[in-house]
Amino acid sequence: MDLPVRFPTQTEVIDEEVARIDEEVARFRALPPGAQVRAIVEVFNEFHQFIAASGREAEFERFAEEEEARGRAAIQDFLVRHG
Repeated sequence: MDLPVRFPTQTEVIDEEVARIDEEVARFRALPPGAQVRAIVEVFNEFHQFIAASGREAEFERFAEEEEARGRAAIQDFLVRHG
């Protein structure tokens, strides 16, 4: 049955999203270094505002500390094996 509406395929949706991301990356890379740093800081600030508004700050803090400890342990393990 032919419908009057055509829905995009999953590939088309992904291709559109990749093209949008590529455009964002190009705009970011075209910024001067100072503006790039400000854009990154803005993302971090928005993330922290999101966390604060969630009411789960302690949970995220604990998760970050656990991830940091795991990262340090992985580096130490690597250095022991290959150092």
